[in-house]
Amino acid sequence: MSIIVETEVFDLAELKEKHPEGYERAFEDYQKKTWEWETPCIEETFKSIESVIEASGFSMRNWSLGNSSNRSQDISLRENYYLDDLAGHKALAHFLKVLIKHGYERPKHFKEMQFPGVCGFTGYCFDDDCAEAVWKDLLSGSSLREALSGLDFVYAKQMDAEEEYQRSEESFECWADGMTFTAEGEEF
Repeated sequence: MSIIVETEVFDLAELKEKHPEGYERAFEDYQKKTWEWETPCIEETFKSIESVIEASGFSMRNWSLGNSSNRSQDISLRENYYLDDLAGHKALAHFLKVLIKHGYERPKHFKEMQFPGVCGFTGYCFDDDCAEAVWKDLLSGSSLREALSGLDFVYAKQMDAEEEYQRSEESFECWADGMTFTAEGEEF
């Protein structure tokens, strides 16, 4: 004798409306899963940093990168006899040449530099975040070496943002699009 069990299932919008406690359980289960997933865009983000550094005339010797919980953030650059002491207007002029070569527009004044989504180093838009961070550090008086080494904190900030988004309700709703759930919030 066979037994047929019928289970009522809901898409995410229906689950949220009709069974909010099931929705909450599904969201909590999703958040638990994300701890096992790799942070999105790690390779692209690292490649942006590496490309900006190399285009500026340096190369990375050592690095320790991660989110802000990584207390040993560090980017060490190889020695570059010609660029090691570059600071002030000379550093800005050098980095401006690098930016123009990668598709950014020349500003009328250094303080008017814009980073409008060119993504000129790798095609990934974190390029603009890196270029802007280096530019701001140079404007505040950092040497080129210091500004490039400071990209470790920009990386950590980006990883924090990626991880926060990955665990967000918006990300959950994108992930669950087209899925069905039981009233208790279990995937079906």
